[in-house]
Amino acid sequence: MPLELIATEPRTPVLREYEPADPGPEQVLIDSDRSTFKHGTGLRGYRADTRDYTISFDWEAGLHREGPMERPSYPISLGNMTVGTVREMGGAVEAFSPGDRVYGHLPIRGTHTVDADAVSPAPEDMSDAAILYADPARVGMHTVRVAGVGIADRVLVVGAGAIGQMAAQLARHSGADTVWVSEPIDRRRAAAIDHGADRGLNPVDEDVGAAVKDELSAGNRPGVDMTIETSGSYAGLHDAIRAATFGGTVASCGYYTDDPSNVHLAGEWHRNRLDMRSVRPPSEPHREAPRWSFSRLRSEAFALLREGNLSTDGLLDPIVPIEKADDGIRLIDEEPERSIKLGVSYE
Repeated sequence: MPLELIATEPRTPVLREYEPADPGPEQVLIDSDRSTFKHGTGLRGYRADTRDYTISFDWEAGLHREGPMERPSYPISLGNMTVGTVREMGGAVEAFSPGDRVYGHLPIRGTHTVDADAVSPAPEDMSDAAILYADPARVGMHTVRVAGVGIADRVLVVGAGAIGQMAAQLARHSGADTVWVSEPIDRRRAAAIDHGADRGLNPVDEDVGAAVKDELSAGNRPGVDMTIETSGSYAGLHDAIRAATFGGTVASCGYYTDDPSNVHLAGEWHRNRLDMRSVRPPSEPHREAPRWSFSRLRSEAFALLREGNLSTDGLLDPIVPIEKADDGIRLIDEEPERSIKLGVSYE
């Protein structure tokens, strides 16, 4: 019997067996090859302890409203993207044949019986890891574009998880002359340097803002032109503010969940006249609409991965077998220093 990974309660991952469903006329049955999990959004849902899970959000008004919150119903599936192989399909499906490699936004599960339009053909020349990095690539790409990174700019990326890894490469791809990263986890910092970052700072051991301003300048002003904040940490946001030069830009794609007292909108923010820009790719219209949309961002980021302009070598880390996927979720939740982006294999 195949296995699927679910949470029966917050922070309670469970592997359970299930019976695969036969495909309907317009469906395909897929055997999973590799899956992944979003360390930011996915862990928020897994932990169910942020404002999204304790205070209702009014999407029309665009704000949280105090009052009772309907808790998510369990069990919930875990995981967000899968690459797999078509085993069989319904009689009305013409787009795929048995043996075709496909991918889609599907959870960590041994098989998937889904509508054929829920998956796309996987390019033959594209690795599983590159496909599974499609989400962080498009978030990183949007953040770099919103920050306005261009030729000869100096950039600090705060946070070197999956999105930060992509953002650092994309900043260079956009013409940045200098790309530094700030990241407390050694393996992530080393991976960013291996993929082209000039220097890695450890915010636990050094004052990131002071280090940047003592060594880098934008024109005749100390600091970097843009800081790209991907950590989702208020302390990281504070470092991003301190590192930016006078009139610089702070682009943030994080959903902040830690202690807000770690960020201060006092001296550096006020005196340096910084421009802070919020980034969330699905929130449309984009700043560059109508030329840029979520659809275009998604396709362009995927093309950069496919063409090898973004490298994912070694960035799916760790990779665990489906039989240990529950341990993998616990690891990235409780011991983040041991991971960059979780992968699950079904071999």
